[in-house]
Formats: sequence, structure tokens, C-alpha cells
Amino acid sequence: MNILANRIHSAWMEKRLKPYSLEKKRLDMVEIECPHCEQGIQLDSGDFGTFECPFCQGEFEWRQKSQDDERFKQEDFWIGAIVPFLPTSVGIFFSLVVFDYWEGLVVLLLSMCLWPVLAIGFAIYGYVKMKSSFLLGAIVSLVVSGPMFFILGDI
Repeated sequence: MNILANRIHSAWMEKRLKPYSLEKKRLDMVEIECPHCEQGIQLDSGDFGTFECPFCQGEFEWRQKSQDDERFKQEDFWIGAIVPFLPTSVGIFFSLVVFDYWEGLVVLLLSMCLWPVLAIGFAIYGYVKMKSSFLLGAIVSLVVSGPMFFILGDI
């Protein structure tokens, strides 16, 4: 009976503990310290779970922060959505209040063309920096800029 219990326990441990190989050397690795012996251990960047240290055989848990764990940040969304519109709103104000008809029309058209360009620039920045909420805000601003161009162009 004791042999059966040992086999069940070892099978359970094999499923629970992920094996670690000292021969693993790839580019997508992270190096961490064992919490027990403080030896450097390299793990795949996508690995998570319970591991056994190859040096001291101590168990430890590892969970790397993934991109899916990034919380939606409202500030980044609103910056990405509103900031591309701000120069356009200043241009609309000046075209209606300060300038004469032709000068105002030129300022209005130039400021309206600036909005989608800035939104695309902000979207590229959000994509490169992997800020999903910033990228989403810039995309919303870009989508809104299209119909607004035609609505304000009819004024």
C-alpha cells in the first residue's frame, strides 16, 4: 500500500511541479533568484506556476506580469482621445471668433486636418509603448475625427 501511495504522490508532484532543465538557454528567458538558496535560475518568459529549484530542490512559485494583466488606465485613454482634438478646438475657436471669412476658413480646414494626423501619431505611440488604453483612446479620437470633419466642414 505504501508503494502505491508513493507512486500517486510522485505522479501528483510531477504534474504540480514543472521540471527545470539546466541546459535551457534561449533568448526569451528571464532570470530569477531562488527564494531558498538565492541561486540564479533562468525560466522561459512565458512560464508560470510552481517549480522545483535545480540547486536546492526547494519549491517556489513564479508568475510574471503579462500584458494581459495590464489594467485599463482611464487617464491614458482620455489623453489619447482628447489631446489630438485640443489643437483642432483652438483652431475652430480662432476661425470663428478672431479671423475674417477666408482666413478663418483656412485656419478651420488646417486645424481639422491636424486632428486625424495627431490621432494617428498618438495611436502609433500607444502601439509602440504597448499602452492599450492610450492606443484605444487615440483610435476613438481618430474615428470621431472623420464625421466631425464633414460636420464642421458644412458650417
